[in-house]
Amino acid sequence: MKNEWDFFADVQRRLATGQPLVQGYFANPVSFPFDELRGIVLDEDGTQYELGADYKQALGECIQQGHTPWGLCLRERIICFGQQVVAADFTTDYVVAYEAATKA
Repeated sequence: MKNEWDFFADVQRRLATGQPLVQGYFANPVSFPFDELRGIVLDEDGTQYELGADYKQALGECIQQGHTPWGLCLRERIICFGQQVVAADFTTDYVVAYEAATKA
């Protein structure tokens, strides 16, 4: 099974090809803290990725390297990435919705 590094690499690949929004669905309930997040996330094609101990590091690298906006909806168990996160008003449903910081 693919892991969190594969998932975030696929997210970056999709964004690089011009996809405005990339989503993943957590097959297990999402909980805090994210440092301890374990489980399975499914991409839009149904590919399964196992989340493990490197989840937080892989997420951080994904959003920092690509300056990638992202959001997380705990109620719907969805994580999303891309310019459409900023353009759409996800603040109602998304507990976390960040625009990636630009490099100083």
